[in-house]
Amino acid sequence: MNRRFHAAEKQWVLVIFALLGVLLSACGGGGGSDSSPVPVTVPAAPTTLQAAAASSTVINLTWIDASNNEDGFRVYRGATSTTVTTLVATVGPGITSYPDTGLSASTTYFYKVTAFNTAGESAASNVAGATTNPPAVTVPAAPTTLQATAASSNNINLTWTDASTNEDGFRVYRGTGASPASFTKIGADLGANITTFTDTTASGSTTYVYQVSAFNSAGESSRAQSSAVTTPLGPISVDAGNRHSLAL
Repeated sequence: MNRRFHAAEKQWVLVIFALLGVLLSACGGGGGSDSSPVPVTVPAAPTTLQAAAASSTVINLTWIDASNNEDGFRVYRGATSTTVTTLVATVGPGITSYPDTGLSASTTYFYKVTAFNTAGESAASNVAGATTNPPAVTVPAAPTTLQATAASSNNINLTWTDASTNEDGFRVYRGTGASPASFTKIGADLGANITTFTDTTASGSTTYVYQVSAFNSAGESSRAQSSAVTTPLGPISVDAGNRHSLAL
């Protein structure tokens, strides 16, 4: 009787130990594999940073993501290749491009990019630079305050105000009469910043109206217009026979 009891007791003990072993294995105990989290490391630096001007105010940046554990990237800008310290943007993980906008025309900028996560910030990429395009050319503003003054029977002096900062020059037009139906360009194109012109091809005792425009590679402005101006009568040329007749 006691022998049978001890045998049964032994079997129950074995069953309990087996169950404990299963539980310990399921919980990772009992000297099994280490399940502690893998420590986060600083991401690798981005590579092959390139910069290219897209317009007079935008530079596009591209780079290669060389890490697989970044939380994002930081974009830095500077005026020289050794002063790239101003943070201009932070972008998310996996992003490999950024357009830097609001820049000044015809200006060189330098950039570098880093990757970051909770462990820290990577080393910087290579430094890349680009120069924004020149400003877009627009049609110049029209001159203002055009005035015409008769200096003699054949000369009329013009003056005007240069209202633009981007003209290549000015053009002068003339019409005959107090209210001309049409105007004809006179003289050669004038240079930039010129604000005077003398018309030496006028006729005596004739009324003229003048117009002046500014121009550049983008086109020609509207025209400023003067008030009507009349030249005085020129000197009368009398030959010897006529003088004799007049004397009579």
